[in-house]
Amino acid sequence: MKNWYKNQKGSMTAYAVITIFCFIFILTGLFLSSASIRKGQLRTIMEIVKVYKRDTQRVEEIYANRQILDTSKYVQDNLVLFYDGLNNTGSGHSNKATTWKDLSTSNFDGTLMNFGDNSWNYNSLTFDGIDDWVKIAQMDYSNITMEVVMEYNNLDGDSEIDVVTNWESGGYGIDIHDPTDSTYKDRNTFAVFLLGKRYQYVRADNPAKIGKKYILTGSYDGSIMKFWENGIKKESNVEGTIGNTQNNTVMVLGGQPNGIWCGPSFTGKIYAVRIYKRALTDEEVKQNYELDIQRYGVEDNLQ
Repeated sequence: MKNWYKNQKGSMTAYAVITIFCFIFILTGLFLSSASIRKGQLRTIMEIVKVYKRDTQRVEEIYANRQILDTSKYVQDNLVLFYDGLNNTGSGHSNKATTWKDLSTSNFDGTLMNFGDNSWNYNSLTFDGIDDWVKIAQMDYSNITMEVVMEYNNLDGDSEIDVVTNWESGGYGIDIHDPTDSTYKDRNTFAVFLLGKRYQYVRADNPAKIGKKYILTGSYDGSIMKFWENGIKKESNVEGTIGNTQNNTVMVLGGQPNGIWCGPSFTGKIYAVRIYKRALTDEEVKQNYELDIQRYGVEDNLQ
């Protein structure tokens, strides 16, 4: 009887061990299967997130590109030239562009003269102060508004610095004073107009600073000269008609024009240029100014 019990006990033990082993095997299989399912689910979720991020980024890029290309909120009436560093080709930005596309309907595309391969930033054109300049076209108007978004990289030297101008025996421009001038010893930016045979100036109160972005606007309506530097306005009552330039002088960025060539002197960046063949109202100047602040990241005061 004892032997039979021992035999039965051994069989039961073996049966229990086998049963437990099978149970563990089944659980392991279920766990591995579940882990595989979870891993597959996780992979699927990660793929969905990846696709979502990619599509979201693409949508954001499309939206950003549309925002970059859309300049319709700027004043359009009598706009005869519009250069935009963010959209220098008319269909986006290219660091290899050799002309600066005019976004107005005038087709006054600017030709880049002597610029190197690394002159374009994503939103601006850098001038080296040696021989870089942009040749535009003859632009002789009796009433005028000039707007430029720019930044000085260097203010050394003892000569006038010309940013955007066509003045040669006539015309107008936005420039910075010669520090040896007995009247203006500081490097103050100003707008200049040749009225009759005399150059008339209206200038900013504060000397220019290196590395600071400026939104500069100069206008003349036949009786009042106005100049804005980052939203601060100066004006002067004058009389006279803007004289036409001589020697087929063209509008130029980056230096003082001389006929159809240029003596460059500007060292810095130009982000945008707009020219209107009329004097904008103060409200219109403010409209463009506020758009420029957002578009090019300019401080809206002179702090």
